[in-house]
Amino acid sequence: MMKIQTIKVGVYRTNCYLVIDNDHVIIIDPGSRATKILTEIEGLSVDAILLTHGHLDHIGAVDEIVKVKHCPVYCHIYDKEMLTDPLLNCSKNNNIIATSKVIAIDEGRLVIGNYVIDVFHTPGHTNGSVIYQIQDCLFTGDTLFKNSVGRTDLPTGSAKQLKQSLQLIVTLDDNLKVYPGHEELTTIKTELVNNPFLNKT
Repeated sequence: MMKIQTIKVGVYRTNCYLVIDNDHVIIIDPGSRATKILTEIEGLSVDAILLTHGHLDHIGAVDEIVKVKHCPVYCHIYDKEMLTDPLLNCSKNNNIIATSKVIAIDEGRLVIGNYVIDVFHTPGHTNGSVIYQIQDCLFTGDTLFKNSVGRTDLPTGSAKQLKQSLQLIVTLDDNLKVYPGHEELTTIKTELVNNPFLNKT
């Protein structure tokens, strides 16, 4: 049975998610604290690292984990350049980059081990932002938060694109559990009622 563990990492309290199925795990957005993450997954096989987008607070532990676990890294093709560019990933003061080999993805379905993952391209926060659906769980990165949405004033952000992405989200199953990049968990059903940004789409 699949279980999800949340580790809050870094000064931005980014939600790093461990999606665990038996002795396998997929890591979503390892923003920092690689040692902590590696301790939590000791003895597990890492099938993949999935990135919702390329900002510094979502990529900071990628290289350290790959060095130990030799796992593939998936990122949308439009944010691939961001991983190695501190100006684009907003880390120009401390140069946080991820240089591991990246598998560039677009919308569609990924099958990684026993995991079936639906990928939705949701530009707005960044041009290559994506959300991942695994079973009844939706990992929304910085596209959708509880009662809010991601900012659009950073490199490659677009308020117009975010609005279009939210129009996609409202068509999804409202029973989906939402695991955002920051703050608390929620559901699509709850956000349709309480999130003013969804109400305006």
